[in-house]
Amino acid sequence: MKKFVIFFLIINLSVFGNAQKQITDATLSYDILINRVNQEKNTSNSPNATYLLYVKGSLTKSEFINSLGTETTIFNSKTETGVILKEYSGQKLLVNLNKQDWLFQNQLFMNLDFKFSNQSKKIEGKEYQIATAALQDGGKLTVYFDPSLIIVNNNYSIAFPGIKGLPVQFENLTNGINYVYKLKEINYDILSQNSFDIPNSGYRVITYKDAMGLKKEN
Repeated sequence: MKKFVIFFLIINLSVFGNAQKQITDATLSYDILINRVNQEKNTSNSPNATYLLYVKGSLTKSEFINSLGTETTIFNSKTETGVILKEYSGQKLLVNLNKQDWLFQNQLFMNLDFKFSNQSKKIEGKEYQIATAALQDGGKLTVYFDPSLIIVNNNYSIAFPGIKGLPVQFENLTNGINYVYKLKEINYDILSQNSFDIPNSGYRVITYKDAMGLKKEN
């Protein structure tokens, strides 16, 4: 009887472990829709921008692409260093990031206390779990996630270490504007290390402090 119980536990643990797919290499593509609260929504569902996320082990690269230009962040969670590449109006800036810069850049989404709902949300025919968190600026972050998928490097995003699954849609409601990110595609092809290389030419290099100064001027 004892052997049977042990065997039963091993089988169940194996099933549980295999139920969740762990992602080490992937490219995730999200559409971004921006709507102002109390105004007519974007009923055409045409995205206002695109968010691309590349993950490989401890390396992450995110790209925000809209009609004005592109902003790319490359970060290594092991060395806790990275860069922001800004390409707007013909200007190309490279902003170096250390750990303190990274934390300051993402302070709005640090240490979020997620509340998990017993309800679920159906998106394109599939049910997803729901988590919500209050933001420091009075806004709200709502995440719809798939617990069967998880990115191994839970530092790929400073907002989601507490989410035990892959966000397939998340909504950031702040200052009367709702930013909706919808997962469009996942590519599981192995990414080259070169995909995360930091350019050594073609960009004007500035410090994070200088970048903040430019932001205030604008």
